[in-house]
Amino acid sequence: MASLRESDFLDEIMSADHQIRLIACSPTERLAVKMLGTEVVGRMRHVLLRPLRTRLEELPEIFDQLLAVHASTLRTHQLSTQHQAALKGHAWPNNFDELDQIARYVAAIVPTPTQIRSVVQVATALGVGKTGVYDQLQSVGLSKFWESLQVETLP
Repeated sequence: MASLRESDFLDEIMSADHQIRLIACSPTERLAVKMLGTEVVGRMRHVLLRPLRTRLEELPEIFDQLLAVHASTLRTHQLSTQHQAALKGHAWPNNFDELDQIARYVAAIVPTPTQIRSVVQVATALGVGKTGVYDQLQSVGLSKFWESLQVETLP
């Protein structure tokens, strides 16, 4: 059996009738061209995902979906007005990854709107330092967000 050249392989997977699509993620198109070549990038479908800081109207819905992924029934509208404003006011320099990390911590602390876990328990369960959890939440303005929920603390 003859081996496929790299260009033949790329032609095959980039063809219109191929069932599998190549997905590449790059911070800039210039970097994608440098890594994959002009021809390959030219044949790819480009999808621009706007940074979170430009999608603030969608932030509550995105955050709610992430909370659900992390198994919490808490939703953004159940946070205090101050904490909701803090989420929208944060610049999100690390974009989606940062929001996902925050959702992970929030979901671990508040699995349901009527129950909370201590940050120490959460940090231990997640294998991170307690101050790391506090600092991350504080960096986006969610310091002690659970105090405004008036919920029962889990043992």
